[in-house]
Amino acid sequence: MLKVAFLLRPPKSWITELVEEEGVHVHILDAKDGLVNRGVEDLVYVTSQEGDPHRVAQKIRHQPDVVEADLVSLNKHQLMGSVRVKECPVCSLFAVANGFLIGADVLDKDRMRWEVLVKDEGDYSFSQINFEAAESNTN
Repeated sequence: MLKVAFLLRPPKSWITELVEEEGVHVHILDAKDGLVNRGVEDLVYVTSQEGDPHRVAQKIRHQPDVVEADLVSLNKHQLMGSVRVKECPVCSLFAVANGFLIGADVLDKDRMRWEVLVKDEGDYSFSQINFEAAESNTN
């Protein structure tokens, strides 16, 4: 297996909207492709210095790209749970690719760091083609 890390500029989404607020951090723990026309579901860990996890959860649920959010408050600064969105080309790629998402972190509103494990089959063109397809869908 190969561990691959890269930076991408994320499309405007609930994550970028939330991160624009000072003191909020989103970490994607896992992503899975939803059933037909059900988008992508991410397992997320959200930290906020705000101190009101219910308000942060409501902000997430009211974002236009969020279909469903099932979040639990771990304490006054942390939430964890699943967020289903209409579409996320990058998340979809990892959810169905021949590999595993290790994690994704939002560094700022313009950059996300993704780490994945992919099978080392000696054919890197598969990864490059899918990566180019995902990037063309985010523009």
